[in-house]
Amino acid sequence: MTLTFEGKPALTKVLVKHGVTLVLEFEDAVEDFSVVPEATRRGDTEIYDFGAGHRLEVRYMAFFVNGSRYPASEAVLFSFLPQTGPWTFTFRGQRFVVEKAGAWRPSLYYRVTEVESKMREEKLAATRLPRHMARAGGDVAVKQSLKSVDHEEIQVSGHTIIFHPDAPWTIDGHTISQGVGTNIFLEVDGTVRQVR
Repeated sequence: MTLTFEGKPALTKVLVKHGVTLVLEFEDAVEDFSVVPEATRRGDTEIYDFGAGHRLEVRYMAFFVNGSRYPASEAVLFSFLPQTGPWTFTFRGQRFVVEKAGAWRPSLYYRVTEVESKMREEKLAATRLPRHMARAGGDVAVKQSLKSVDHEEIQVSGHTIIFHPDAPWTIDGHTISQGVGTNIFLEVDGTVRQVR
């Protein structure tokens, strides 16, 4: 993953639900999957309380964390401890600053979308295959699907950042240019500023 967080927070994987891996920040490092949440149900909503103010709600295949809604699909969802003022992360070498006043609790959703790029055919000698697949006296052709990254997506504070390997980045549907030494400021009101 090409995503880092300023201050090197103590992050811990705590749950995998509907393909989403939930990663929480705690004051001190905790072993992955060692935090057991208190789980309750209210109607169609599953509620998971992990302590330290971390609460996850799941309803209708969506995740609700820190006042934000995220889709339930193969992804990683990060939830951080409360803080005051701006919060910074780096994605693929680009520095992002989420601007917020007062106390708040950041969360970030990261998803990679892959596409099947091509099929690769390989001839394997019968001696390298399990007995039930080997044919007497010959090679066997094996087809293998190869996948490549179509795009990576980050959702944070109402903004959506999309990185395509072969195309310009977009933030909230607008093309941006990535630059060394550039900070991109994401504001609560939906404003995006790029500052060198």
